[in-house]
Amino acid sequence: MTRDFPNTEVGFIGIGKLGFPLAKRLSESGLKVNAYDIQEKYSKKCDGTNITFIKKLEDITKTSDIFFLCLPGPDEIKNLLLARNDFVGLMKKNTFIVDHSTGDPRMVETIVKELKSKSIRYIDVPVSGGVEAAVTGKLTALVGSKKTYFDLIRPYLNRTCSTIVHTGEPGTATLVKLLNNLACFTLDQVLAECLTIGRKAGLDSDLMYQALRSSAIGSGGNINIRIPETFMKNDFNPRFTLKHARKDVGLALDLAKDLEVPLRIVPLCLEEIDEAISRGFADKDASVAMSIQEERSNVRVRPY
Repeated sequence: MTRDFPNTEVGFIGIGKLGFPLAKRLSESGLKVNAYDIQEKYSKKCDGTNITFIKKLEDITKTSDIFFLCLPGPDEIKNLLLARNDFVGLMKKNTFIVDHSTGDPRMVETIVKELKSKSIRYIDVPVSGGVEAAVTGKLTALVGSKKTYFDLIRPYLNRTCSTIVHTGEPGTATLVKLLNNLACFTLDQVLAECLTIGRKAGLDSDLMYQALRSSAIGSGGNINIRIPETFMKNDFNPRFTLKHARKDVGLALDLAKDLEVPLRIVPLCLEEIDEAISRGFADKDASVAMSIQEERSNVRVRPY
């Protein structure tokens, strides 16, 4: 433990599907964990563990100077931290609140300002990886805070997460988490369109999915290899040309049309590719089509 947290007792509020495995890992690492949840039925989860379930919210404020939150969303965060109740008011000065919830980044500034006036330090630390990763300790923690606060809470995060990323000032971590989920769930829908084309064309579902997992999409080739070396470096020397990308996407869409598979998202991708080609980008790397969105948004992601 650090000098700033001399005791080994922490509070944890919200022990649902994600919160409980986080609290359990903290308890298994040698910390005494006092937990609270508005749904008292969750107290049964604590049976046979080193977690003590506290029935009254006001009672848990007396137990520690660091609290972890894992709540469903912005409304619950607001009701706990900004509503007129005794939760924050009863806390010790300089208490840390480490918020694992995925809330609204626009609200974080308000929370930080309000809690600072009461000598309470708030850090947004949403986690990524899902319940399975929470159980095994393989989560990624995204931390929005001052660097000094980041260094202070990192020993605690090391007990629950395998990867810890400092994203900048408060609110930045929540924003990155939302962008991550936006990309993930949008990709789900694109995959649904691809899988239905394949299935209607007669492919075996399991074999098709395994093949995709073993290919570039499954290994994260785009986000881990190609885009960092092209778009993010403003280097469009072709690894895979835009005209060849257009050929492949076009062939897949032609097949979908023949099979009468309705598509809503993928055709938009083809429109972006065609727009980029119309600007003379056909022989550049396929990632150059991403620059169309930059221009439309009047913002620059790439370096100049």
